[in-house]
Amino acid sequence: MPAVNAAPHVNSGPTGTDSFRNRCSPRQPVATQGSFPPNRRLTTPGPPALGLVGSDGYEDPASSKASTGDETIMSDHAAAEPHSQIEKLFDDVYWVQGSIRMGPGVRTNRNMVVLRQESELTILNPVRLDEAGEAALEQLGDVKHLVRLGYFHGVDDPYYVDRFGAKLWCQAGSDHHREPTPDVVMDESTELPIADAKLFVYREARHPECAVLLERHGGLLVTCDSIQHHVDWTHCSLMARLAMRAMGFMKPMNIGPPWRKTMTPEGGSLRPDFERLLELDFDHAVGAHGSVCRGGAKQALRNTVSHVFP
Repeated sequence: MPAVNAAPHVNSGPTGTDSFRNRCSPRQPVATQGSFPPNRRLTTPGPPALGLVGSDGYEDPASSKASTGDETIMSDHAAAEPHSQIEKLFDDVYWVQGSIRMGPGVRTNRNMVVLRQESELTILNPVRLDEAGEAALEQLGDVKHLVRLGYFHGVDDPYYVDRFGAKLWCQAGSDHHREPTPDVVMDESTELPIADAKLFVYREARHPECAVLLERHGGLLVTCDSIQHHVDWTHCSLMARLAMRAMGFMKPMNIGPPWRKTMTPEGGSLRPDFERLLELDFDHAVGAHGSVCRGGAKQALRNTVSHVFP
């Protein structure tokens, strides 16, 4: 397998904590569509309301055309959306900041984390890449596992299953996207396919939601919609920026307001879940939206929890 640095679309990025604290590396969005003949039909929910930012179920039928040499096919898979380069966060830990079209004129960012163990790759919050990005991903290793962390995510899972034959891991009841059928149904006792990684489950939430703690590099917490570190507007359209600012998204280590409203049981609270989460040891965090919080993530979340749950 070629060395990682040889990958044409991988950005190693800075490695010092101070140089990367609470920011994203410079972005170079690309819009080239990946091409792949579908083997499975994707059942995609209709366009979500912006109030449910975090759902990645919207697909513009016109955007799913993919070129394969001299012929153009209509793919049953959601098309690749504009995204940045694969970027190295730590040894064997990478991320991609992509995007998702939520509706006419509304586009927001959407992130994917890639964990490598020897030659195998495990993808958290899968995001389909364009051809160049996919080539860089394949230089990192073989895509073997997909881990769905959020109830409202999963639009690109069928593509990765069909394209790479990857196993899908998700919680019981994670049926907002009903396809593909999961290979592994996760709970808190499940041993993940990555060493030093463990699953955290939001027990109080109305729908399945979880996070992964990688117990190395000072502790990296990977979430989906529950915690989003918004410190810039990369890949966000003007309409999305205005709406997200009005809804209170533009904050570090924020508990997604629409997610909290949707997931909180009637007469209940999510505070016990976040108190348990704060018992874990982590210094860095990345959600399925926003940017990477590298350094000080736990204290920033503690401040947020104190504010949201007085």
